[in-house]
Amino acid sequence: MRLLKLASAACIAFVTATSSFAATLDFGFSFSDGFVDVFGTISGLSDETNDQAATAITVSSVAFGLDTVQFLTVPTSVTNNAFSVADGQITSASFSANVVNSTPLPGRLSLTLGFGPTEIERFGALQATDVAGSLLFSAIENGGDGPFDSAPPQLPTVPLPAGGILLISGLFGLGAYRKAATRRATKL
Repeated sequence: MRLLKLASAACIAFVTATSSFAATLDFGFSFSDGFVDVFGTISGLSDETNDQAATAITVSSVAFGLDTVQFLTVPTSVTNNAFSVADGQITSASFSANVVNSTPLPGRLSLTLGFGPTEIERFGALQATDVAGSLLFSAIENGGDGPFDSAPPQLPTVPLPAGGILLISGLFGLGAYRKAATRRATKL
């Protein structure tokens, strides 16, 4: 009975240890209005998933004196946050958010990203307004291939190693050896 419990526990531990967990993907984005380039990173998306929310979006553009602006990790007013990913590529996106910015431009910073099957659904926009609501700058791109890069290539899935079978066989062998040793000890 102990041998059966030991083998069951070994199988459960092995299956748990070798099950794969989906890693999150990071995507770059960039767009330009012809004068200003805006670029950044979208984090926390899973492959083969529809209508998921990003966990962080960072604008790392040096345009307009900006250094790095975080969306979603600081207090952000989010209107839309839905991304679909298939085969390591964003297939649809709808994101719109505002963040209160204090440095270097006091006011509100707005980021809007979109991607869909038609060219009119592909856009990127970054706009800043001062505390009074006056437009400080705007960078908007419509159309084209869309603002998103592919995710970095994922490592191939590793097949279940033959070592697992050897581990389970070894545990059964140890159990059989112990049982045989116990029988020999009781005969003496």
